Amino acid sequence: DKSLTAKSSQGKLWKPQNYDHREHGRVPLHVALAQSYNLSTARLGMKLKVPNVLDMVSRLGVETDALPYPSVLLGSLSLSPLQVSQMYQTLADQGFYSPQHVIISVQDRDNLPLQPYPIRVEQRIDSAAAYLLNANLQEVVSRGTAKGLARYISPAHYLAGKTGTTNDLRDSWFAGFGNDLIGVVWLGRDDNKPSGFSGATGALKIWGRMMKKLRIEALTLNQ
Repeated sequence: DKSLTAKSSQGKLWKPQNYDHREHGRVPLHVALAQSYNLSTARLGMKLKVPNVLDMVSRLGVETDALPYPSVLLGSLSLSPLQVSQMYQTLADQGFYSPQHVIISVQDRDNLPLQPYPIRVEQRIDSAAAYLLNANLQEVVSRGTAKGLARYISPAHYLAGKTGTTNDLRDSWFAGFGNDLIGVVWLGRDDNKPSGFSGATGALKIWGRMMKKLRIEALTLNQ
C-alpha cells in the first residue's frame, strides 16, 4: 500500500490517495479490502491489467463503455445503484449470474398464470473464487470500514458488504447482502457538490435501518 503514479495516453498523471492520506506498506489483500486501501487496490488492478478488470465487471453482469484508464480501478466509471446491485447479486449467488427483473409471472383474476418469466441462470464466476471474495466482504462488515453496521444488525448475521466514497465526499455508497436479500444505497447531490458523507457515515446507516426492518436473514457462508 504505497503511492503510485500512472500516465494516461494524453500525458496526464493519475496519483491516487488513501482516504486517510497515509500509506500502510505491505498488507494482505483481505486487509486492503476490509480497510478500503486505495493504493493497494490500484496496484493490484494495474498488475491484473485494467481491461481484465473491466471484463470482470461485464462477467458480473454490467456492460459498460468505460475506457481502460487506471482511475476505473477506484470506481471512476459511472454506474447506477441498479447496475451495482446486479454485480452483487452475482457474487451473492456464488458466481451464478441471473438478470434482475421485477415480474415473475402475469396471472388472470383466478390467479392462473398467463405468461411466466422464467429465471435464467448462468455461471459467470468460479464458485470457489466467489466464496473467498464473499468471505472477505464479511470481514469488511465484521472489522473493516462497515463495522458500524453492528449498531443496526447483530454481527451474528455475518453480513457481507462494501462501503464506497468518492473524492471530496461527493458520493456515499453501501452495497451488501445476507442470505435472502441484497441492497445498494447511494447518497449524493443532483448538482454533484459534496454530500458530506462517506460510505460509512451515510449510505451504510440507511442500508442498516432498511435491512433491519426487512429482517434480513443471516448469511450462512461462514456457518
